[in-house]
Amino acid sequence: MPAHMRIIRITAAALLLLAAPVGAEQTLAPSSEPTAIAAIKINITKTGRIFVNDQESSFEGLKMKLIRLKEKNGMVFYYREDPEKEPPAMATEVIKLIIENKLPVRICRLPDCSQ
Repeated sequence: MPAHMRIIRITAAALLLLAAPVGAEQTLAPSSEPTAIAAIKINITKTGRIFVNDQESSFEGLKMKLIRLKEKNGMVFYYREDPEKEPPAMATEVIKLIIENKLPVRICRLPDCSQ
């Protein structure tokens, strides 16, 4: 098995361990009101372009957003075009960045992350 495939399998396993439960609300205490969790949506195109909340972003811009998101105990909604095909190098780097920041991830089947 090529080395890049082993990395992708390890990365996929790590993402599953970090996956957050479905839902975008948390309760602070039994009597408190639900509050929205800080979250960002990351879409990676098949050419490796990065979109954060539907706006194109550089890798460095994404890096800063993930650092701020970590400070807010937020989560990531992640979508990649053509998931059955080999990911572009940038997609692998984005996954590594999410893991480095220890952020929970929800893998989306649709670009708008409605599923």
